[in-house]
This record gives sequence, C-alpha cells and structure tokens, in this order.
Amino acid sequence: MTRPSSRSAPWPRPAIRSSHRHWRRSAKVISISASRTAWCSSPKKAGKGYALIDPLTLEPAGEAGKRDVSKIKVNNRLRRTIRSALGALTLMAKDPAVRRAAAEAVFKAKDPESIEILDAALAAETDDGVRGVMEQAHAAAVLNSDLDEARKLEAVQTLSTMGNRQALSLLIGVQSSATGALRDATAEAIGKIEKNPSPPGISGQNIWYGLSLGSVLLLAAIGLAITFGVMGVINMAHGEMVMIGAYVTFMVQELIRSAAPGLFDYSLFIALPLAFLASALVGIAIERGVIRWLYGRPLETLLATWGISLILQQAVRTLFGPTNREVGNPDWMSGAFDIGQMTVTYNRMWIIVFALLVFAGLMLVLKKRRPSGSTPAPSPRTAAWRLPWASAHRGSTPSPSGLARALPA
Repeated sequence: MTRPSSRSAPWPRPAIRSSHRHWRRSAKVISISASRTAWCSSPKKAGKGYALIDPLTLEPAGEAGKRDVSKIKVNNRLRRTIRSALGALTLMAKDPAVRRAAAEAVFKAKDPESIEILDAALAAETDDGVRGVMEQAHAAAVLNSDLDEARKLEAVQTLSTMGNRQALSLLIGVQSSATGALRDATAEAIGKIEKNPSPPGISGQNIWYGLSLGSVLLLAAIGLAITFGVMGVINMAHGEMVMIGAYVTFMVQELIRSAAPGLFDYSLFIALPLAFLASALVGIAIERGVIRWLYGRPLETLLATWGISLILQQAVRTLFGPTNREVGNPDWMSGAFDIGQMTVTYNRMWIIVFALLVFAGLMLVLKKRRPSGSTPAPSPRTAAWRLPWASAHRGSTPSPSGLARALPA
C-alpha cells in the first residue's frame, strides 16, 4: 500500500477502515464507492450502480453496476492488517505523537513487511522516546519474520534492554515456539526483566496499568454496591449491563465512520449518554419483568439474573457474532508521553479521569440526597421506596428502576 501521488490529496483513511471498499471482478482491483463515502466532495450514485474512486490516486475510476462489484467484508483480521499498514504509512509523519502511535500500531501487529520502513524511520528519527518505541516495534517484527537467527538474537537483546511489560509479554510468547540458542536467549532476557524491574521502570508501568484497570472495576463496583445496598438484589447480569454500553459505543462509532467521519473525535461524547440510556432501559425491563417479584429473596435474584446474563450474552453473539469488536480511540486519546522511564498512554489516563469524575459525581449526589452522606440501609420496602424514581410505581411493589444498575455502563 502506498500514499496518493499528490501530497495535496487527502489520504482516505475513513473509507479504508469503513465499509465502502468494493472489489471489481472484471478488472480485479479494489475501489472506493463515492456514492457512500462521506469524505467525497460531491458523493452521488451513478444511476443504479456506483461511481468509483481509485484508493491510491483518488482519481475517478469510472462507474460500475451493483452486479459488477462485490463488497469487501471487514473482519478483525483485516482491521489489524489495515491498522498495521496505516501505522507504517505514518512512521515518517512530522508530529512525534503521530509517529509514536504509528510505531505502537506496528508493534501490536508485528508485521514483518514493516521492517524496511522501520529501518528508514529509525535512521531519520531524532526523538529519543519515539525511537525507543520504534526499536521495540522493529524487534517485534523481526521476531515474527523468517530472518536469520542472528537478527532475532539482536531483537531479543533490544527487548531485554527495553524491559517493559510489552517486551516481557512478547518474549514469553516467543519462548514458547523458539528452539536452540534463540530459546536460551529469550529465557535469559525474561529472567533479566523479571529480576531487575526497577531500572527500566517496569514497576511503575505495572502500577499504571493496575490503576487504569482498577478504575474500570471501580465503575462496575459502584453499580453493584448501589444495586445490592439499596435494592438487596445480587445482580449476576451486571457485567452484561457494561457490555451493552460498550456495544452501543461500537455501533455509534460505526455509524459515525460511515456517515460523518469528521465527527469521530467526538464519538465518545455522543456515545456516552446513549450507552447510559440503553443500559438503563434494559435495566428497567429486567426490574419490571423479573426483579420486582423477587425482592427479599437475594438467592433467587442471583439465579434469575444469572439466567438473564446468559440470554443477553447469546443475544449479543447472535447480533454481532462471536468475534471481538473494537472501539476506536479518538485522536485526543491516542499517543503517550514519558514520565522518567514509564510510558503513560492518553487512553488509560482518560479512563482514570472519567472514573474519578463518576465517583465524585456519585458522592455529591449521595451527600445532597442524605445530609449524613451515608448510603440507605438495604431494605427493598423502605430505602428503595424513598428514591426519586420510585414515585412512578406508587401503589405497586416499590422498586427502583435499572438506572442504578446502568451507572457503570
């Protein structure tokens, strides 16, 4: 894959990542359908077919009927390949943050075809932090290639010097399939990283990863605490509430990619209230359809919500398939910066910030609702009755809605 010949021509990333690629059977080439591509200046249908654009030159490539082209299906494997190719294409960008993000994408892909362009990028790199990430990506690509053992031993040495968590995980994977001298060198590098974590900053990196993961668990724990503390319900479908919010975010991003790629940086702000709303509606349906009949019987709520969790999991598999779906990072959540020898990624930083904001907002709500700042006692017929949204159900079994359960989603 190469860039367009004209520097003024926009690089069609939205179309490459979205679902506007078509395979023309007669010419055996890949084209982009202008009739459905939001970044085109004047998209229009060519009769009952498509007006096509060459993805490399962005020049018109004629017209084709719907029967003359086949839509290219996008799966996770193709997305990883495209992400790796886009990373390789931006390794020579002017912005150091873009170069670093590109090197991280190549490291994750471990694509041997990126070795040549990584060599050129390393020769021109002047930023020490970006150079370190590029060297790590280069070593990962070499270890995943068919190059000779000497080059792979050099790559192992490079990862050993880096000594971070990503390097350790990669070396452990290489060790399982390596033989002879390469296996011995890999084992020695793993031992070196595990025995001497302080100089390369792996301890701080692990703490940072733990904080970001803990912030996600904090959000889930808040919802569980409210559900059980206020309603007396053991909700085994709580993880599925989080899952629903995640899939709503995925669908919002897919819609934005296809309809308005320019809004992708704002996709999370658009998806956040919709994710809360979708989880809340599912929670309300569960509470009104099942939970309201089981108050005061926590073990039965456990069994009932466990069955609901299985139903929700299977529903998602049916709708979206069994493979994982990816939620993309906007530009303001991409990249990283260094604190000493520890790398702080922006996406993990914003996850922690969001968790703290939600926690602070919950504390303010609790203090405003109850002057003492304490959580009501777990009684479904007293505490739940006092909640503001319970007034809609006066005259029936008192029961708060699924809004509390939807909070961490």
